[in-house]
Amino acid sequence: MKASNKRNAFYWRFVELGTSTAPAHPFVRPAFDTRMEEATQVAMQRMNQAIDEVLSK
Repeated sequence: MKASNKRNAFYWRFVELGTSTAPAHPFVRPAFDTRMEEATQVAMQRMNQAIDEVLSK
């Protein structure tokens, strides 16, 4: 894994939560909190769709 790869998701947790030498700079949690209701609705819709697909077989 290389830090220069912009598609690499390995390093987000160190930014979000901080390390022993670097302070936390949260960005995932605040973004989720801002859109929590919408995220819940989308998750429920997709879950219901997946359940319907399985039950229709």
